[in-house]
Amino acid sequence: MTENGNRWYRGKLWIPGFDISRHQTEFATGLRVPFLTDPYPDRDYRFGIVVNTDDNAIWRGEVPTNEEVQVIADVRNAYVNYMFSEPNALRTEMEAFCPYDIEGGKPCYYFIKRGNGSWAYRCSKWRSHDFVPELRGTPMTLAEVIDRADLHYERRKRIGAY
Repeated sequence: MTENGNRWYRGKLWIPGFDISRHQTEFATGLRVPFLTDPYPDRDYRFGIVVNTDDNAIWRGEVPTNEEVQVIADVRNAYVNYMFSEPNALRTEMEAFCPYDIEGGKPCYYFIKRGNGSWAYRCSKWRSHDFVPELRGTPMTLAEVIDRADLHYERRKRIGAY
């Protein structure tokens, strides 16, 4: 399959832009988890972590540990396995396009680790607020945020044959 023959992105090339944080690690990239500069990226990254440690950043996100990145990667893997069971040409093309999952039109989830060690998330489809919990809200662990977002794809049952 050539770059221009990839049906997933209709011949467009993926070029990393300003969306990817300077804190991106090889570990996170290997797990297909992008570190983003803000929660409103130019591309529809299916899952990502906002990492911006600049003092003047509007959304200041701390660098997560490898263990925390692995938790987000586990959510990503559960979703991909749920939606694109193997073998699947669409999944193969999506994964060949770039090092991260990009799915236009789907709700995307972005996580942020705050300075106090708590976590929050936002869905790209939301229009009324940025993150849950809000900055002055009750702090939540990463596990609590994942539960609140209901991102346990392995618990759901698919209806019909795919």
